[in-house]
Amino acid sequence: MAGAFFNLSTLGKVAFLIRDHGPSQITNTMRFGSHALRGFGATRLPYEPVWLSLDTTARCNLQCRHCPHGNPENPHKPQFCDMTMDTFRQILDRFPRAISVSLGGGEPFLNPNLLDMIHLAHERQMRVHINTNGTLLQSKIDALLEAPLEYLCVSLYGTDALSFAQVTGAPGSLFDEVLNGVQELVARRRPGGPGPAPP
Repeated sequence: MAGAFFNLSTLGKVAFLIRDHGPSQITNTMRFGSHALRGFGATRLPYEPVWLSLDTTARCNLQCRHCPHGNPENPHKPQFCDMTMDTFRQILDRFPRAISVSLGGGEPFLNPNLLDMIHLAHERQMRVHINTNGTLLQSKIDALLEAPLEYLCVSLYGTDALSFAQVTGAPGSLFDEVLNGVQELVARRRPGGPGPAPP
């Protein structure tokens, strides 16, 4: 297994790890990798959290039946609305050796602090991932093109306007808006990093 682990792909990931993160983050991640190679056999973990996954808001602009956030029939309503910058900063302070943070929700773009969160995490040498329903992309494209995001996941709840409406409780026309937002973002982004594509 060790031979398979140390292939070219893994060496590339190690190079990125060393290039993009601080010494304590690198050490922590290597401890995680060593523990993984041994099959996670020990119950006492030799590393701190490597990846954080945070719900930045409990609000959502859709009413998907499968989701507790927007579903009007959900008997367990979330007990918070938007994560504040102060809370977000405290979490990053608590886990300084994490190398990545995933920001979700609800719909994370409803949190007015989201872009500031992205930049703060990047300043802490963390890679930032966003999970979104994509309905607000078109209004955020300029800001997203400048944001230091590694990964943007758009959950498209349907295969066409009709199935989208059935799943989300939103107008079917929003399905095309999501597709158009994704296409515009892809067309305008600069390959390999943040920023718009050169003219």
